[in-house]
Amino acid sequence: MKKIMALTIFDMKYFYRDFMLIVAIIAPFLLALLFRFGIPAFATFIEDKIVFQPELYTELFALILLLTVPVMLGMFAAFVILDEQDENLLMYMAVTPLSQRGYLIYRLGGPVLISTCLSVTALFLAGYQSVISAYTMPVILFSGIEAPLVTLFIISFAKNKVEGLAVAKAASVLLLVPFLYYFVSGNWKYLGGLLPPFWIAAAFFTGIQSSLSLTIVNLIIAACTHALAIFLLYKRFASIQ
Repeated sequence: MKKIMALTIFDMKYFYRDFMLIVAIIAPFLLALLFRFGIPAFATFIEDKIVFQPELYTELFALILLLTVPVMLGMFAAFVILDEQDENLLMYMAVTPLSQRGYLIYRLGGPVLISTCLSVTALFLAGYQSVISAYTMPVILFSGIEAPLVTLFIISFAKNKVEGLAVAKAASVLLLVPFLYYFVSGNWKYLGGLLPPFWIAAAFFTGIQSSLSLTIVNLIIAACTHALAIFLLYKRFASIQ
């Protein structure tokens, strides 16, 4: 624990010098403002051509914002790890008391905590506080698990930051999951169940409908699918080190 705290203090000490970390913290707030003002402005701009009422899709936009925050932070965390990997920091950590595993836990756990806090804040800032209830709050808090999933996906398939950018684009497909769940009718939508975020989307929308039993079931499935995916990605990353 002391080693983790020492690394945390070190990161905080040099936080202001790392442009990427600054962007990672500021980006969710800018995104929330874009959702709050950009979407209504776009609807007004196209109202003469297309009838688009953004208020009808409040839950969908809220879920997209909710998932985007941890996905973004997960990407930033991956780039930090890849950057430190280029500097052979991972090899150094492997022979220290912290160990490579402890280092990864720190790098993966931090974005979970940060994204959870920022997601709630972003929902309020975007004006989507109406979706927050006793049914959806557990889903909102759990959504931070997307961060380590994305981080591990990127660092497991990329050897450097250039490759990381390409893999990050593939990881951004996860943000299409809310559209899949929302617009695809019938059982066809459950083909998306192969992607762990699908079950967060399912839990969120059943929570919106105040269905406690379905929300719990979907959250359990979400926890299991994320745990399996994270485990498999971690094993792959460990095998290539």
